Amino acid sequence: MKIRQATKNDISQLAPLLAELDYPASLERLTARFQQFLQNTGYGIPVCEINEQIIGFVVWSKSDLFVADIIKFRIEGILVTNSYRGQGIGKSDGNCRRNRQLPSPKFR
Repeated sequence: MKIRQATKNDISQLAPLLAELDYPASLERLTARFQQFLQNTGYGIPVCEINEQIIGFVVWSKSDLFVADIIKFRIEGILVTNSYRGQGIGKSDGNCRRNRQLPSPKFR
């Protein structure tokens, strides 16, 4: 299992995953949305792949708090394909942070 940041080349594999949960989007719409996310450093889309096939992804956002020196991270969405659900793929066990593939959030 490999976790890495999504690239625009992944869009064709992300669309069917979204459709599994009734979030259908044309490749054109998804490409446009993805470009917006890439331009905003406050968002990230890491993907999980096995044998070079994307089996899931997470969308996160971050925001700075005005009242304290804290950066807040929020999971906007998490999706694991049907055939891999129930195997712990989407559990938060810290693997991404230990591998330094995602920023380490500060929780309050």
